[in-house]
Amino acid sequence: MLTWGHLLLPEASSLHGIQIDMLMNVTMGLILIVFFVLSPILFFFAYKYRGRKNNQAYFFAHNNKLEIIWTVIPTTILTALIIYGLQTWDKVMNVDTSNASVIEVYGKQFQWAARYPGDDNVLGKSNFQLVSISNLLGVDLSDHNALDDQITREVHLIVNQPVLLKFRSQDIIHSAFLPHFRVQMNCVPGIITQFAFTPTKTTLQMQEEEGEDFEYVMLCNKICGEAHWNMQM
Repeated sequence: MLTWGHLLLPEASSLHGIQIDMLMNVTMGLILIVFFVLSPILFFFAYKYRGRKNNQAYFFAHNNKLEIIWTVIPTTILTALIIYGLQTWDKVMNVDTSNASVIEVYGKQFQWAARYPGDDNVLGKSNFQLVSISNLLGVDLSDHNALDDQITREVHLIVNQPVLLKFRSQDIIHSAFLPHFRVQMNCVPGIITQFAFTPTKTTLQMQEEEGEDFEYVMLCNKICGEAHWNMQM
């Protein structure tokens, strides 16, 4: 961690990302403490009570106090951790989207596309049966809300303004992953999934911290085929 920590993700660039990172740090901190306390004890007892010719085992049937200790303490700690995790999940997933701009993200082997709604901020209907060479996202052009939709391969977000991403997939399950925003959501054929968040850092701010060649990127976090490694936007 000391040597390679600088290669990990930088501080989150979204409001909810701070909560996600805190949950991660608390969980990892607890794991490390338990690991470094219990591992030496495990090796110590394995060595101390190793099999030797003149040793006679001590018969130890039951101890109520020990049973209570190693049941109550882990149960209490894990219950608190689970409740903390569920509260974090609820805050991240159940946010107000009434003022959020809507963008559709469409995944297929092996590329992403995005669809912006028009001034009404309403995406037109779509249907997989309408997918063709001239209509790659299967947009239903008979829906008047679809007439002003715009399809692009690059997404621009506005800092400090909420955005609602709606995900679709054409073929198999992909996983839209925006690491710097701490956003990840599966894209499932036949189902529209979504994730709302508020970005807090511009690309220029990140370039000042991470280098001039920095760009926010969306990756696929499912192993979706031979070109999975290059599926990004």
